[in-house]
Amino acid sequence: MKLLSKKREKTGSVPARGSSMFNEVFNDFQFGMDRLFDRFFHDPGATPGSWNGWGGWTGPGGGINPSLDVIDGEKEVTVKAELPGVDPKDLDITVSGNLLIISGQKQDSREEKHSAYYRSERMFGAFERRVELPSTANSEKVHADFKDGVLTVRVEKHEGVKPKKIPLHP
Repeated sequence: MKLLSKKREKTGSVPARGSSMFNEVFNDFQFGMDRLFDRFFHDPGATPGSWNGWGGWTGPGGGINPSLDVIDGEKEVTVKAELPGVDPKDLDITVSGNLLIISGQKQDSREEKHSAYYRSERMFGAFERRVELPSTANSEKVHADFKDGVLTVRVEKHEGVKPKKIPLHP
């Protein structure tokens, strides 16, 4: 069986391929899909939400849900949180047992003026992300820094607690 493509009629509601509006819509769609797949495969326990278009996800209640990278290294656990537009004084970082809690508030406003349109948006809300630390993490040795909208938290591991390689004997 041979499949033939059908010729589609142009409608006024879909931007013409190759136009700048088509490219913008397609790029936004592709970026959103990339983030959706990244979130699904890298944070499968996350609650469903939607892309807020400002570099983060909204949770089911509409709150902000920042992206996290968690790296379990040999000597430390590193957690990086993308928090563009968040003031460091609005952040709270706590360790309770083996749980790292990053919480805070974000307030942002944007204004765009173009010849064809004017857009003014305001966004605010609270967020909280919890990361379960491995049993080897030392909650007494935690270091955090905030630079260029990225929070980096490093939790050292206990001395002497290293993975032991078990040799195989045939």
